[in-house]
Amino acid sequence: MDIGLDRRRKGLVLAGIMLGMLLSSLDTTIVSAALPRIAAALGGVEYVSWMFTAYMLATIISMPIFGKLADLYGRKRIFSIGIVLFMTGSVLCGLAQSMNSLILFRMLQGVAGGIISVNALAIVSDLFPPAERGRYQGLLGSVYALASVAGPILGGFIADQLSWRWIFYIHLPVGLIALAVVWLGMPAVGRRAGSKSIDYYGAALLIGSFVPLLLALSWGGSLYAWSSPLIIGLLGLFLLAFLLLIRVEAKAKEPIIPLRYFRNATFALSGLGSFIMAVAMFGTITYTPLFVQGVIGGSSADAGRLIMPMMLSVVVASIASGQLISRIGRYKWMTVAGFAVLLTGLLLLSQMDMETSTAYAAVNMAVTGAGIGLMMPIFVISAQNVFPQSESGTVTASVQFLRNIGGMVGVALLGMLLNSRLAGGDAAAAPAFVAAKLDSSGGGGLEGAEALFDGEYVASLKAGITAEEAVRLDDYLLGLRETLAASIGAIYTTTCIIAGVGLVLMLFLKDVPLRKK
Repeated sequence: MDIGLDRRRKGLVLAGIMLGMLLSSLDTTIVSAALPRIAAALGGVEYVSWMFTAYMLATIISMPIFGKLADLYGRKRIFSIGIVLFMTGSVLCGLAQSMNSLILFRMLQGVAGGIISVNALAIVSDLFPPAERGRYQGLLGSVYALASVAGPILGGFIADQLSWRWIFYIHLPVGLIALAVVWLGMPAVGRRAGSKSIDYYGAALLIGSFVPLLLALSWGGSLYAWSSPLIIGLLGLFLLAFLLLIRVEAKAKEPIIPLRYFRNATFALSGLGSFIMAVAMFGTITYTPLFVQGVIGGSSADAGRLIMPMMLSVVVASIASGQLISRIGRYKWMTVAGFAVLLTGLLLLSQMDMETSTAYAAVNMAVTGAGIGLMMPIFVISAQNVFPQSESGTVTASVQFLRNIGGMVGVALLGMLLNSRLAGGDAAAAPAFVAAKLDSSGGGGLEGAEALFDGEYVASLKAGITAEEAVRLDDYLLGLRETLAASIGAIYTTTCIIAGVGLVLMLFLKDVPLRKK
């Protein structure tokens, strides 16, 4: 598809798209550093986790819906609406006077973030043929990774020097520039000719099925037991609505997620590859900092900084991978190499123990990130390449939807594994004086593992005890560290198996030559 733009104008539009991507990707990380100040200002500390849950729920659900709408009504229009909604949500978040209103406005930001991220990749497909997309989608992937590194640093600085409200207002100038560049520089593309039919029932069932699933995965094992009536009810609601969704989508004229896509082997394997990659990526990001702080005794800062080498590695590998597949015109070998490098990194992580240094853990994270980066630009391109350009938004949204579901499901299932291993661990029973303190604070048993992450808590346990009790306490904490190390080791082993399945699947991925038009 040639939309008649010269290279200079395409570059200008690409810059606008990257600024839009920066909005949505930076917002997911910049808020984290300011959470204590937000909670202190607005109250409702118990609802802080909803700052992320609400955003991610809205983002994941909005992707397939607005990817389809962009195919029908034009990506320039829908992308611009996403930027305007994001800026509106940012202003409202900055003006919020309660935690409940802030969570509601975060949902609006999440919807806008989903619109922006899915249509950014689809717009690249309008600007460049599949044979050239790798280098540019690699750049978009690097924006996400860089935002993961810079977001917490920038958020902490703004919250300390200005006000937590400015972490939302800072989006406005970036959004205005992105909107101006895209609106003035990009022609109306992606709009499908002919009659248009919106799949309202499919959209409603998509929301009615995956919102309960994501809520169950977010709450299960933390706020509520997996066997609780609420979690079982949410999972049952998901199953019922999902079966109805499949039935409706099979008959819809313009389905939100066309089931025929999954009959295409390239799309199916690309979606599975993206799903598995997300399980490994988010599982590693979530649980490796826990290992560093709780097992090898690193500080909170060490645990936070551990993400940086992984994300920088993702940036470098993503850009390199995009350049290579654009030059060669094929991608299968890169997906195989990516999963092989990812598997190597996960194997290195699985060998870590209490003697591991934070520097060695950082190297392992960098190897893992390189594997993820090699694959990051590929799965969307390989799926787009086997369908007409007029469906690019829907195809892109479907692959991105599977990736995000993989991240949510992966973290939840790995969390279940961690909790089950901790509950059945071999840590010694807490000394009587420790058990008494735990019981008095509402805790007990392995909930004493909190001590591994809080030096002040350990100091309070040691206050006023005898030398003999101090020895018993040290033995108890050592047992907790060993149990936690074994539990997180089981997570690494599980992700190794999952990545190994991904590697085998990629051997069956058909290497369809990338179109040059």
